[in-house]
Amino acid sequence: MKKPHILLISLETIRRDHLRCHGYPRDLAPHLDRLARNGVACTHAIANSGWTLPQNITLHTGLYPLTHDLTLLRDQHPLFPENTTLAEHLRAGGYRTFAGVNKGNPYSAHAEYGFDRGFDEHLAGAD
Repeated sequence: MKKPHILLISLETIRRDHLRCHGYPRDLAPHLDRLARNGVACTHAIANSGWTLPQNITLHTGLYPLTHDLTLLRDQHPLFPENTTLAEHLRAGGYRTFAGVNKGNPYSAHAEYGFDRGFDEHLAGAD
């Protein structure tokens, strides 16, 4: 059986009520709307943290912020070696993995926090 393609897009500070796929009349994000129509759109998501770094680590590890211990700005450190990432699981399952990261947000999924683990390619964009 052929493995399905997996595309995970993580955005922050985007307003759900300004997307056509959620009923907004103007076409402000046509590519996101097309992806939502042709893929899986999660309509009932709950953030487990109030800021970017712990939320991204939870997304990539499945661990609650108190478990991965990156909850406060002063507590920044790379992922613990025992914390397996989604990309590591996918690569172990035979997937090729790629990450493209917005370099403009210092708390996004950058390599200094261990987000590069498991990716065949991990590219940080321009400032």
